[in-house]
Amino acid sequence: MKIKMKTLMAGPAGTRQPESVHDVSKKEADALISGGYAEAYVDRDLLAKAKEEAEAETVETAEAPPPPETAEQPKPKPRANLPAKVTRKGAKVGVKAKPKAKPKPAAKK
Repeated sequence: MKIKMKTLMAGPAGTRQPESVHDVSKKEADALISGGYAEAYVDRDLLAKAKEEAEAETVETAEAPPPPETAEQPKPKPRANLPAKVTRKGAKVGVKAKPKAKPKPAAKK
């Protein structure tokens, strides 16, 4: 079992500095923890790994991303104020042609 020392411990087996982590037997760990000289050590890496595994078991649902923004087509400008274009044949484009006058019927005698 791993313990983290709270105080200095010195003896024939060596010294243990405060804040140091040691792997000791269950019996020795229980004696040091109950005397207030050490505390049980929890490895943060193992704790983080266990937490990640627990989160991996949880099913996550994804939300659909919002639709992308699109640009609007510009509205066409009115052609009333634009000059008429003339084609090669002389016809004007963009100008309404005047209806041809109907020929008058010949007077009957």
